[in-house]
Amino acid sequence: MRSRISVEIGETIRRLAAEAARNSESSAIRQAAQATGALPVHADMGGALVVTAEGDVIQYDFETGATTRPDENWKVLGLAKAARRFPELRNLAPEKPTDAVRCRSCAGAGTMPGNTDCATCWGTGWIRK
Repeated sequence: MRSRISVEIGETIRRLAAEAARNSESSAIRQAAQATGALPVHADMGGALVVTAEGDVIQYDFETGATTRPDENWKVLGLAKAARRFPELRNLAPEKPTDAVRCRSCAGAGTMPGNTDCATCWGTGWIRK
């Protein structure tokens, strides 16, 4: 999905990942950051999504420690969450296609009440027609 990101964005991801590995209040986030060296942006019972300094999204399994490449929707969610959560990573937000329209489920917010991710648009706030 991401072919190249700037050196500055890569350095920012490395810095944020190191901070998460040391200081996150969540033991799951600390574990994912320590194990992968990447920035955790989403965690649930299935594992964590982390963003590497190259801009790739990787899925980390808490039980096995394995890393895999998630499907396209999970990649989109990972990048959308990184851009939403960390203003300095806003350039990682998935590019909105010209045929996209505002997501009706979340009214374009990317999140639902309770700050849960929108399952319709995968956190982007838009969907394709």
